[in-house]
Amino acid sequence: MSALVTIGGSLREAFFMFWETLWALVLGFALSGAVQAFVSRGQMQRVMGRHGPAALTRSSLLGMDRFTGRARAQAARPEATRLEATSTCADP
Repeated sequence: MSALVTIGGSLREAFFMFWETLWALVLGFALSGAVQAFVSRGQMQRVMGRHGPAALTRSSLLGMDRFTGRARAQAARPEATRLEATSTCADP
């Protein structure tokens, strides 16, 4: 019986972890779909470049810059974090 309780607890914990991250998964897939629908392959290649180390570095830096820029902005304006969460466009 103890093994069933342990397995049940583990499955319950896994479900709640999935449930807490579901919004991020849905948002990520929605953004990816929007980019694929509205941005042509040529436009992406002009911005990101072809396959290779330079394109990988550029895309990584763009993603990192966007993340750290938002974190810096929220740290500088902690009262704005609450307002951005309720705004329809939270992107600074």
